[in-house]
Amino acid sequence: MNAFEELELHVNALVSVVDSDPAFFSAVNHYVKQFQKTLSNSTVLPAQSDFQLLTRKIDEFYESWRPTHTPGVMYFSPQQISDSDPTVKEIKELVTRMGNMEQSDFEALFPIQQRRQQIVPDTKSTSPCIFVGHGRSKLWARARLFLQDELGLPTVSYESESHAGESIVPVLERMLIQASFAILILTAEDETADGTKRARQNVIHEAGLFQGRLGFKKAILLKQEGIENFTNVDGLQYIGFHGDQIEQAFYDLTRVLKREGEIS
Repeated sequence: MNAFEELELHVNALVSVVDSDPAFFSAVNHYVKQFQKTLSNSTVLPAQSDFQLLTRKIDEFYESWRPTHTPGVMYFSPQQISDSDPTVKEIKELVTRMGNMEQSDFEALFPIQQRRQQIVPDTKSTSPCIFVGHGRSKLWARARLFLQDELGLPTVSYESESHAGESIVPVLERMLIQASFAILILTAEDETADGTKRARQNVIHEAGLFQGRLGFKKAILLKQEGIENFTNVDGLQYIGFHGDQIEQAFYDLTRVLKREGEIS
């Protein structure tokens, strides 16, 4: 995966973060969405200066929320910032690296359309494989056992293999290609400023990535009752369940898997 592909993966993840709390991120929403639009344009080669400008605007917003090192003052960033700041720093590092490239090396990262055909093939995966995305709740393990033992479906998740010394980006890239279907389990784990509960940010990131890769019909959300909605959920179909009773979602999940041809 080259620097451009890595950058696109991080920016798409940041879009999901911004969409999860549009009021908080209103000042930076335009720049994040413009970044995504610039990266997704398959006909126009972007300039290095475009990336640098958009990155600077996004980083300035995050910098205003980052902790200072004033003696005697203890300050903690809002969770929206602390959860996604590593993504912004990765974007900044990648853009800096690309900015130091010779123009010919920069252009060698394109054409975008050829790159996309290699990363996201149009043909359907020949064998089913279910990605299971989750937070810290152990409910995901019960869903995985159901898929494997009851439906006979192979699954993949971050815990499926050892990733010692490896960043999350290439791991997710492999899983994006490997999976024919994704299940994202949204459980109430993080508390917002107004006291409501929301899913972990990593699951929201993964929801956006797999919805973009597989389409909304093949990236299904299992949503615990009582957590706040985000853009990936509002107006879209999801399967709900109460408390720890994730088994309540299995019947509808089975129907969706049959509809999408993952099981007969």
